[in-house]
Amino acid sequence: MGFRIEYWRLQPVELPVVWRHCAGCRGSRAFICSARFRSNAQKKVLDVWLLYRCSECDGVWQYPVLSRRCVADIDPGLRAAFESNDLGTVWRYAFDLAALRLHVARIELSERLCIERRVEKGCGTLGDVIRFESPLPCAWRLERLLASQLPLSRSELQRRFESGELVLEPAHSGGLRKPVRDGQQVCFIGGIDAAASSGAGISDQR
Repeated sequence: MGFRIEYWRLQPVELPVVWRHCAGCRGSRAFICSARFRSNAQKKVLDVWLLYRCSECDGVWQYPVLSRRCVADIDPGLRAAFESNDLGTVWRYAFDLAALRLHVARIELSERLCIERRVEKGCGTLGDVIRFESPLPCAWRLERLLASQLPLSRSELQRRFESGELVLEPAHSGGLRKPVRDGQQVCFIGGIDAAASSGAGISDQR
């Protein structure tokens, strides 16, 4: 018996919101990414910031992307991306959560998610497999995402996980309760069984 392999590509549809102290409001406020860069060149060095605006007073916070970098060391394509406010570059820096956390109190990831699902017939004998492509950080926990797309409740998913009928690769201590990670794989030993969604198309989770 052959089992299917599903590839789920996850793409957030909104940029993260960051919380930090606002000088104008004199308190902690949510800052929204403007999707615009500001750069300043002095002699042979370049500074670049990604601009955020306070959700209350519209005050601006400049998130430092490059600081005192030698112009000759910066790829010309990257400089052009900064100058044109290239959206791909904006998303790359806005989702660099490790760097952002050095400057903000907390980060809120949107739960709005575009899910592209592609199904292939597998040749394995253990069960159905779901492989995740999530190049940007995802706010959804694995159990919740699976339950939203498959005819299985969270409690049933947890039961299968605890009984060994559902296997995570790579394994981690948080099990199903951790956010989905890029390259993660879920194997349903013996198959998902119930008639799951066909897997074709795109859904926007809100």
